[in-house]
Amino acid sequence: MLANTTYSLNNISYLTQAEFAGPTKVIAQDQKKLTQLDPGFYRIAQLYSRTKDDGLAHDLKTGSYFRKKKKKSIPDFYGQLGQPDGDNYVGYYNGTLISDSLLDMKYLLQAKDKAELVLSSSAKVDLNVTSYRPDTKLYALRAQTAQTRIYQNPYAIGLGYSADKKLKQLKVLYDQPLTYQTNWLNAATGSANTTKYFYAANFNEVVFQNTKKQTNLTGAFFKKTDLAKPAQIIFKFTPETDDPYYLTLGASLDGDSATWYLGSKEYPYYKTFRHTVVLNPTVSGSDDEVVITAKFKKNSLWLENFVLYRMDRSLVEQKLKHLQKNSWQLTKATAHRLTGKIDITKSNQLFATTIPYSKGWQAKVDGKPVKTYKIQDTFVGFDISQGKHQVTLTFTPPGLYLGIVLSLVSLVLVFTLYLRETKA
Repeated sequence: MLANTTYSLNNISYLTQAEFAGPTKVIAQDQKKLTQLDPGFYRIAQLYSRTKDDGLAHDLKTGSYFRKKKKKSIPDFYGQLGQPDGDNYVGYYNGTLISDSLLDMKYLLQAKDKAELVLSSSAKVDLNVTSYRPDTKLYALRAQTAQTRIYQNPYAIGLGYSADKKLKQLKVLYDQPLTYQTNWLNAATGSANTTKYFYAANFNEVVFQNTKKQTNLTGAFFKKTDLAKPAQIIFKFTPETDDPYYLTLGASLDGDSATWYLGSKEYPYYKTFRHTVVLNPTVSGSDDEVVITAKFKKNSLWLENFVLYRMDRSLVEQKLKHLQKNSWQLTKATAHRLTGKIDITKSNQLFATTIPYSKGWQAKVDGKPVKTYKIQDTFVGFDISQGKHQVTLTFTPPGLYLGIVLSLVSLVLVFTLYLRETKA
């Protein structure tokens, strides 16, 4: 019976039974560690995966999931942020300090490098690494299992926060993810539109092999010189500060077009995306040279939106701390209701959340209902006055009460007909 079940699982699923069971055990261990570490309500960035629904399967509030029917605003938002997105899925793999914090990614789950593992070969589980995030060095290592590490983001804002009303005017912006993140942080903090957090950085050396040299890399189109031979471009730079560095890749640079390497190892990232994504090659202030290689998979390569950036870490941390001081402190959280306190210290503020907008969300401030609206074309927001408040958000599925009324009416009609038939 067991053998037949295993055989069936291996033949009807995308994963074999072993491929499913091994990572499932690792995820369960991480879930247990997190529950012991922090029983609160928060989100998690999972940098390895079994499937996109790992979070739902293990009661982890990750930023990745799959749905046959998904509101268009959610994939669109992920695309703006520099994350992989599709009509039916989203994946939170390519975060920055800004996106992690504003989305309340309080913990990050990262797989250990295979060279670090001290387990026997039979006990090792081959985890699907979906992101390389050396900027986790900026976070605190809180726990670890045999195969993973759990980092805590000290700048996580929470699900709600006091934001300047400029956030209402934040515009949709595709294929410029770091500009969008900059605009979001500036709008939320009421900072000048000209405030910058990311600065373009230069490569110290670029080596062209079997393709013609070009000076301007961003947007350049390369062809193989000899179609019968392999071609690659090698990009080298040495970080000048201990700030994190990020690299943007346009949709033409997905896994079908090029194989990317960091040093001698293939770069681990989610290779399917339809908008520009953000990678994090380094966060080191040492003199070590960073080498990134793009190996052609086709006869040509378009370096769409290919730009290296340095983040001004100090300024970003300063802005995030400002938002943290005026964030929503949850006192009670259930599947359908969130209650907490917030101190609005400035005028001209709104209550901003990163909860996907739905007419089912009802807000109360100090027990009084307030009208909600959509911000960033994605999330729940509402007006709030200066001062200390208790805020409650309650979710009731749209149409629930109408459905209940109709059901009761139907029951009454059925019961009435039954009584008539009985008397007859």
